[in-house]
Amino acid sequence: MLPMIKFRGMNHLNKYEYGDLIHNTINSANQIIEVGIKKANCYAVEVYPESVVRFVQFDKNNNEIYEKDRFRFKYLKELDQPIQLIGSFIWNQDELSYEIDIEENDYYSCLRFVGNGTFYDFELL
Repeated sequence: MLPMIKFRGMNHLNKYEYGDLIHNTINSANQIIEVGIKKANCYAVEVYPESVVRFVQFDKNNNEIYEKDRFRFKYLKELDQPIQLIGSFIWNQDELSYEIDIEENDYYSCLRFVGNGTFYDFELL
């Protein structure tokens, strides 16, 4: 199964729009959209460029988690007991992978996200 590629962006009414990311297109009113979201019903909605984030994965309750969303998760290091952390996904362009930016932890500040079972029980906050 192919991974889901989906984006979220904030429109001028401060509401989230979901769909494909588009650049430099024309909407139904013949206005130029610099950055927008193409909705499932094929119309484009302009969004603030700085608000655009990509879907990363679902949490344990089947909620969508996007970049910069805060979530709680468990991290299993070696054979230790899992620890619960709070963080958000960030894209590392140099590594071409996601990292988890960790909040309020004395030992961890950032972890590279790999889908090998060491991170689990994600819950959107």
